[in-house]
Formats: sequence, C-alpha cells, structure tokens
Amino acid sequence: MEGTAEGDSRRVLEGEERESSAVEEQEERESAVAAEGEEEEESGVDEGTAESESTAAKGNTAAGTVRERKTATVKRETENESEETQEKEVWLLTGGTGLIGTRVAAFLASQMEAKPWIRLRVLVRNSSDTSRLAGECTAAFLSRQLEVARTDLEVPHLLRKVFTPDVTYVYHVAAKGGDWGVEEEFYLSNELATANLVRFASELPRLKRFLHVSTVDVYPHIAPADCHEWVPPQRTSRYHYSRTKAAAEYIVTAADLPWTIVRPAVVYGPHSYTWGLQEAMLLHRGRGVTVAGARCRSGAAYVDDVARAIIMAAQSEVSLCRRYNVSNPESCSTWRQFYDDIADGIGAQRAKISVPYWLAWVCAWLMEFFYRLFGWDDNRPLLTFFLLRLVANDQDWPIDAARRDFGWRPEVSHEEGIKRTVEWLQRSKIYLEDGYLHW
Repeated sequence: MEGTAEGDSRRVLEGEERESSAVEEQEERESAVAAEGEEEEESGVDEGTAESESTAAKGNTAAGTVRERKTATVKRETENESEETQEKEVWLLTGGTGLIGTRVAAFLASQMEAKPWIRLRVLVRNSSDTSRLAGECTAAFLSRQLEVARTDLEVPHLLRKVFTPDVTYVYHVAAKGGDWGVEEEFYLSNELATANLVRFASELPRLKRFLHVSTVDVYPHIAPADCHEWVPPQRTSRYHYSRTKAAAEYIVTAADLPWTIVRPAVVYGPHSYTWGLQEAMLLHRGRGVTVAGARCRSGAAYVDDVARAIIMAAQSEVSLCRRYNVSNPESCSTWRQFYDDIADGIGAQRAKISVPYWLAWVCAWLMEFFYRLFGWDDNRPLLTFFLLRLVANDQDWPIDAARRDFGWRPEVSHEEGIKRTVEWLQRSKIYLEDGYLHW
C-alpha cells in the first residue's frame, strides 16, 4: 500500500511538474508572441511616422512653391498698380526735327523706356520732315510714347492746344539761327515764339522745368573766356539772331515759372549744316580760305554732348533759375584741324589760302556796309563780323557752372566727332549739291 501511495504521490508530483512546465512553456510562447507584436507595432509606428514626415515635407515644399508664386503675383500686381496709379506726364519738345532737337528727342525717348507713364510730345511745323525723328526714336513711336504735334509756335490759339495740364517739362530748342537774314523772321521764330510758349507754360499746374536753349551769341563782344554766365545778354546787337535770342532770355527770366537756360557755342555733328556741311561744300569746290592761319581753338562741341547737357540741366534741382554755357573749351582742336579733317574725310584739297586778320576785318566791314545799304537780307555776305569773331578768337567759353551743378562735361572727342560727321557726309553726298551753300 505504501508503495502504491508513494507511486501515486510520485505520479502526482510528476504531473504537477509537467503541468508547471507546460504552463511555463505557454507563458514563454505568449511572451514571445507579445514581444513580436510590440516590435511589429513599434515598427509600424516608425514607418507611419516616416511616411507622415515625408508627406509633411512634400506638403511644406508645395506650400512654399505656392507662397512663392503668390508673392511673385502680388509683386507683379503691385508693380502694375504702381504704374497704373503713377500720374501721367507729358514732356514737350520744340525743334524736334533740327540738329540738336532730334538728339534731345532720342535721349528723352531712351529715358522713357523704363517710364511707361511718360509721353514725349514733339512740336513741329506743318512743313517739317519727321522721317529722321522717326528713325532715331523708332521704339518710342511704336509704343506710342512719342507723338508729333504739328502746330505753329507763333500762333497762340494753335499753340494752346498742345499745353495740356499733364505737361511737366518744356524743352524749348526751336530757333532761327544764322548771322544774316530778314529781321522779322528772327523776331517771329525767336522772340514771339518764346513769349507764346512762356505764356502757356506759366499756366501749367504741374510744370517742373522750362528749359530754354539760348546761345553764347547773346554775350557782348568780349573775349569768350570772360563770358561767364552772370554777364547779362546784350539787347543792342546789330545781328538779328543775337538780339532776338537775348530778348527771348529776358522773356523767360521775367516769367513766373521754374526756368533754366543753356547757351551752346559751336555745335557740330551729322546733319549739321552750319558747321561741317558748309566747310565740306567749300573745300570740295576749292574755295577753302582761312583767317590768320585758323590757329584759334574751335571749342566745337559734338551734338550728343550738347543734347545731354540740355537734359541734365532741365532735370537737375540745382540748376533752377540758372544759366549755363555749353562748349568744349578743353578740346585741342583748332579751326585749322577742323577744316583739314573734313577735307581729308571727303577727299578734298586742304585750304591753302589764309588772309591776315586786318584784311579779313576790312572785307567784313565793306561787305556788311553794302549789304545793309542795299537791303540784301536774303543773301548772306561772304564774311561778317559775326563769323570773324568765331574763327579769329579762341572759343574757350567757360563751362565750370555746368560741371559743378550737374556734372556735365564733353564726352565725345574731336576725333570721334569728326569721324561720325564725315561718315554722314560720305553717306549722304549732300556736300555735292549747291542748294545748301550759304553764299
């Protein structure tokens, strides 16, 4: 019995041990399964987090792109609104088909490319040829920033129409030049026309500047080097051009408007009929004659430099109610070099005849006396005191004021200026014609 009981007891213990072992194995399996589940769960969380972060990154990039596009759009809209809200302006220019005026128009048109709210209104006569103006300002014509207004500066009721309230600058370049001619023509073109322009410009509500182009010929007959801007214009010159231009200056300075006056000296360049073409025509015909060896400095300024000076003076705050000489006194070019370079350029013989100053003075006196005596205003004498003053004196007009106030100085050298002038002469062959000869 005891053996049986011990066997039973052993069997019971072995069963309990087996049960305990099975329980432990079950617990171990459950623990392993749980661990695997936790790992998978953790792995799933990691993968989900990575995917979420990737999606978020893509979203941020897309959002950034959208923001950039919106910013660019807003910027463009702001710029467009700025242009639309910018007050429209009109710059008015007279003499836009002349030597200086055409180049002023070209420089102004270049400035307007970045300012679409500005228009340039060029006043011309009904008979004026605007083809050269259109050629030099093609882009402004095509964009309709440049308009041509055919009018008459001497007729007030016609002129009034072009002075709209949006005019902010007036560049008065038009004039009748020359040392001989009918007095009434000089009066109408230089004096009356300026008075009409000043009258209507004074009524403009937004006028910033009235730029009047005068001439160094308004000075008294003293040495050019002594003709500083404070020297008053002479009212009593025997030459109609000088006298009417001086009168025009007094009209401008007496008016209640913001004015600036520019006084150019000798101006040359392509399309210059006074300095360049005349010399070429005479030299080509073998009529070249100089005075005292033509040893004096010409002081000739290239037309582009003069155009720049006009615009810089008009747009400078310092230049308000001031006058400025415009010349090239530092040029080493003498009249002899000027003539010889043109002769060489067109393949003509250089001037070989030179008369002494005293003889030139006597010839000028006799010619002017008889021309005035018989009233020969339509034909110009071969020599005048006006011309003698130019070629028998150093044309070293002081330009210190322009340098000081708005930083202008000549940029085109004599060599480059003559080269461009000769190229025009060769291309046009205009010096072969007789119609442009002054005498």
